[in-house]
Amino acid sequence: MNYAARNGHLKVVRWLHRNRMEGCTVDAMDFAVHREHFEVLLFLRTKYTEGCSTAAKMFTRGHQQQHIIEWLNREYPLPKKL
Repeated sequence: MNYAARNGHLKVVRWLHRNRMEGCTVDAMDFAVHREHFEVLLFLRTKYTEGCSTAAKMFTRGHQQQHIIEWLNREYPLPKKL
C-alpha cells in the first residue's frame, strides 16, 4: 500500500484496500503528501485513521503545496492548547 500511494497508483491502493487485510501505515499518507497525490490522500482519509506525520505537514509548507496544506489543516487540525 505504501509504495502504491507513493507512486500515485489509486487503482492499486483501492484494490489493496478491498483485497488485503494489512491496512496501511502513516507512511502511505506521508508518501502521498510528498508526491502530491491528492486523490490518493482523499481515498486514504476516507478509509483509514492513521493520518500523516508532522514531518509530512512541514514538508508541504517547505514545498508550497498550498492545496494540500489547507486540506491537512482541515482534516488534521493541531490540538488546541489547554
